[in-house]
Amino acid sequence: MEKPNIKKIYINGGFFVLSPKIIKYIKSNNSRWETTPLQNIAKKKQLSAYRHNGFWKCMDTPRDKKVLDILWRKGKAPWI
Repeated sequence: MEKPNIKKIYINGGFFVLSPKIIKYIKSNNSRWETTPLQNIAKKKQLSAYRHNGFWKCMDTPRDKKVLDILWRKGKAPWI
């Protein structure tokens, strides 16, 4: 389920390793990966994940980068 409204969940904050066979699950260029293709792969029990319990922070925006840069400069970077 894509981003359910509950507090204690794990999110996909990483990357996928895919077989070329995955193409059969994508019906068009407008297919949203997180909905039908990924759900169908999960239903066929062809999906697995690695649970990471350490530090993780996205860096999708300049604000995210600024936050991480501040942690680094202060010597408080939890990823070290």
